[in-house]
Amino acid sequence: MMKVYNLENIQSVAILRRLVKAIQSDERSIIVVDTFPSIAKRLQNISISLFHMDAEKTMEQLENLGDHCSDWLDNLLPFGALRTEANKKLKEHIDQITCLCDEAPNLIDDHEIMAHGGMISSIILSYYLTECKKMNSVLDSCHFMRLGSDRKPDMEYIKKDVEELMKDCPDVPILITQSRLCKNVYNETDFFPQGGNEYYATVIGAVFHADEVVSTLHSNDICFYGIEETRTLTFGEAQNFVDSGIKLVPPACLSLARSTGMSIVLMKAPDMTEEQLRISTKNTGQEIKAVASRKGVVYIKLRSLGILTSYLFIGKISDIFEKYMVPVYLMTSSNVSISLAVECSKDTLRLMHRELRKYAEIGVETEMSVISIIGNLKWEHAGLESKIIETFKEMPIYMISYGSSNHNVSILVREQDREKALVSLANVFVFFKNHHISTF
Repeated sequence: MMKVYNLENIQSVAILRRLVKAIQSDERSIIVVDTFPSIAKRLQNISISLFHMDAEKTMEQLENLGDHCSDWLDNLLPFGALRTEANKKLKEHIDQITCLCDEAPNLIDDHEIMAHGGMISSIILSYYLTECKKMNSVLDSCHFMRLGSDRKPDMEYIKKDVEELMKDCPDVPILITQSRLCKNVYNETDFFPQGGNEYYATVIGAVFHADEVVSTLHSNDICFYGIEETRTLTFGEAQNFVDSGIKLVPPACLSLARSTGMSIVLMKAPDMTEEQLRISTKNTGQEIKAVASRKGVVYIKLRSLGILTSYLFIGKISDIFEKYMVPVYLMTSSNVSISLAVECSKDTLRLMHRELRKYAEIGVETEMSVISIIGNLKWEHAGLESKIIETFKEMPIYMISYGSSNHNVSILVREQDREKALVSLANVFVFFKNHHISTF
């Protein structure tokens, strides 16, 4: 079995130690490591000083970067041959950055400078893994990751290079590469333009034929009731989370993982050892898998002024929401009215109000919450949706959406009723083990 670990936001030595402890040396792994934030910040400062032609400030910040890298090694490696070797490797990259700073600044140089951050972070991680007796090797992602002319991964090119690359390290259990770093169609150093670290790690998993991609769940505003410590969703059910505005992973990750047969494992804790959410093709057969809620939702109710026919009215309203790029979580309509649950700022809402009032009476409610019930709901089995809705009988419901998918019932309630709604669902559907609640 091969795993891809997507490691990002490593802000301290303590976090790095916990992550390394979670990685097993007896399984084949690829670690996709993002540039440590503290190193990325220093490289950005160097690029800014270089852009402003401030040579003295640039040299000062280069020295600061070198000292900071030494601090990482001071806390991870004891003095000895391994520490000396690590220092030498890091100095090579800092010297290369210094050479770039001596040339005329341009966009490509900025990419080149930031790319060294990924290599520096990879080297620090590699030597600490070696110190922990975990055999590993660092792969420069620019040697195999490439964007096509459409700014999307050139999968054929990447797979061909990976096959050649793997011939040189067939017995290395842990491989380390850099997140988002690649070459573009002009053979220039570049970064993946879309999907973030999660999508990049999924592409790595696809070309290395991995069984699963392990990442961190970032949705801090989601309250998630679970069945057990390890929760399982199908790709269809996970897609419904995304469609409901719940940021599990970028949609491109789901389609790529499903097409290549990989699972996606999302961990709540930074050490990747505690509660997890697994997305795979496996269907556990349970009707309801989980209930999640989204805060910060705005409810907008529009009633036509009669200026436009019904079909033109719906089209005009949709155009306005598209113009301001407002995500719509729920939408219901009749001949003369439309209700929407959206996410937008007060400024955006004010601008849209000026255009919407030309065509409709407008009602707005803020501090709302969308409750999403996700699972294998099978609408041909009558009664489940009514049982779900029955749990909300003691609180006002503003919108209900079901039937468009076999995986989701979504209900809009006031934010003040959100917790009550979640507890009511947990009490009615007794399979939620011990009414366990995790806040992501």
